Amino acid sequence: MGRCISATFPCTEKAHPVLSNTSAYTLRISNTIAEVNAAQWDDLLPASHLFLSRSYLRSLEESTGSEVQYRYLMIQQNHLPVALAFFQIIHFQGSNVERDGWHGEKTIIARAAHAFRKMVVAVVNKISLNILVSGNAFVTGEYGFYIVPEAKADFSLLLAIQEGMEKIISENEKKISGILVKDFYGNSKSSVEELKHAGFLEFRVNPNMILSIKPDWKSFDDYLGSMASKYRTRMKKALKRAEPLTIREMNADELRQCLPQLSSLYDEVVDEAAFKLAKLKIEYIVRLKKELGEKFGVIGFFRNDEPVTFISYYLHENDLVAGYMGMRRALNHEYDLYLNVLLRLAETGIRRKMMQVVYGRTAMEIKSSVGAVPHPMYLYVKHRSPLVNFIIKQTVRYLSREEKW
Repeated sequence: MGRCISATFPCTEKAHPVLSNTSAYTLRISNTIAEVNAAQWDDLLPASHLFLSRSYLRSLEESTGSEVQYRYLMIQQNHLPVALAFFQIIHFQGSNVERDGWHGEKTIIARAAHAFRKMVVAVVNKISLNILVSGNAFVTGEYGFYIVPEAKADFSLLLAIQEGMEKIISENEKKISGILVKDFYGNSKSSVEELKHAGFLEFRVNPNMILSIKPDWKSFDDYLGSMASKYRTRMKKALKRAEPLTIREMNADELRQCLPQLSSLYDEVVDEAAFKLAKLKIEYIVRLKKELGEKFGVIGFFRNDEPVTFISYYLHENDLVAGYMGMRRALNHEYDLYLNVLLRLAETGIRRKMMQVVYGRTAMEIKSSVGAVPHPMYLYVKHRSPLVNFIIKQTVRYLSREEKW
């Protein structure tokens, strides 16, 4: 069952009238989503907030292995919930970091930089530790907690969330060595910058690539028509290359039937990732489709009835958020698969009347070609060891080095 602790913090003068300046915050920590007070959780959370919904979190719990545990924090004041937070305890293996990254640079400076990167990655490859993640390790964005609008200006609420994190760490059976707080856009990171005074390192990581859907885009053709001619020509060529393929939304039954093929496609992509905290089981997409219905979709690309690519997506508030994908890499050039994935997400976002398509922070150049623009993001990291903090600082700088285009 959920555990209850209390801590008293001074409230700011901007607190909502229902939030007493003298009462304590009550922190309730649960180990599974089934343990939380469902009525209070659902009443506080807006229906459009997908990534903290109990149905989504239940599916996520069922789709990760023993290397990921979950913790849920509900903060109350005057017996009323004012904030929700979601955490993952992940057993991090340094071997999940790419091993080299050498591209054959010939200059002395480039070789020296590579030698340093190689040394840092070699050290990180040997690391094995448990970390507490505030946020979602499987989705890029500000999805770690929800605070009622009236309480967002209350600095003491951030202290209460920190108190919750420390309580989770102290009560966990296995030692937790580090904390990762992710991801914040530049215009909202001021709400958590106080973490730096608590010993956290702040990093600017690769930006999230986001396509803003214009009100006058009533159809996919309107979207293509808004492009400069050279980009429109490029997109039409990509669409032409994919004409031999059948592209369609997949329902839960079809996803279940195609799981072996989808698993193979997923592994081709995720196993090549330069950095990953943990890996989802492919059955995840079937669970999500059954749990979330129209708020979750999977688009399949088929050649002769065999899937060669798939892309998943979520409808969160007014955003279409790209999820995990799989792709037969050997066919990418022949059918322009990746570019067609991006275009299909744009078409789906327009058709579903979304305001944005959130593509994520990889492959920034090709995403910029479909109209996505970079939105800088920040994360905060803390380890108990100053030496490890230094290693983390160098590693994150290396992993988040900006791409040029």
